[in-house]
Amino acid sequence: MPVRSETPFRKEIVNTNYTAVPAQSVRIKDQPVSERPRERLIAHGPRALSPAELLAILVRTGLQGRNAVEIGKDLIQKFGSLSSLARASVDELCRVRGVGRDKAVTLVAAFTLAAKMAEELQWDSPILDNPEVVARLLRDQNRPKNVESFQILLVNTRRRLIRVDEVSQGTLDTILVHPREVFKSAIAANAAAVWCITIRVAIQLRAKLI
Repeated sequence: MPVRSETPFRKEIVNTNYTAVPAQSVRIKDQPVSERPRERLIAHGPRALSPAELLAILVRTGLQGRNAVEIGKDLIQKFGSLSSLARASVDELCRVRGVGRDKAVTLVAAFTLAAKMAEELQWDSPILDNPEVVARLLRDQNRPKNVESFQILLVNTRRRLIRVDEVSQGTLDTILVHPREVFKSAIAANAAAVWCITIRVAIQLRAKLI
């Protein structure tokens, strides 16, 4: 009589219990020097930095698990835009994790100073009521450009400068602009009028008031 050999069934128990470990952000001082906000500003100028990096310079330090740049991103996300952030009070800023009273006061002071400088600029700027004055105002700062640029110059009811926005950059001889982008900035700034400026590579500047 044949004997059947049976292989015993082995039950493997897999431990599915685990604890998720949150990713730790890299402290700014542990990053390569070329990636740190302060060093990037020195090497490339302030316009090379993102808003979150500029905010990181103001808040200076982070907290455990969040470096200063990430706190800057949290601030922008919390308030939705830089203009809304600039209007926030000290108490509102303190509600963001990682922002204490000292950091909030620093931010409010910086935003208030920027607003006062903008007010001075409006009063000190020339009356921008013809293309020749607009061209003189913008020509020097646009000399280094090697591609076409479309900019808008926003003015108040006195035809004085509110700000200049670059709406689009093109190629050597072509640029595309959507009207929506022009009027979005004008509405946000409560501009009374808008100068539309096309910068050619050879520093040919054409301005039109709308």
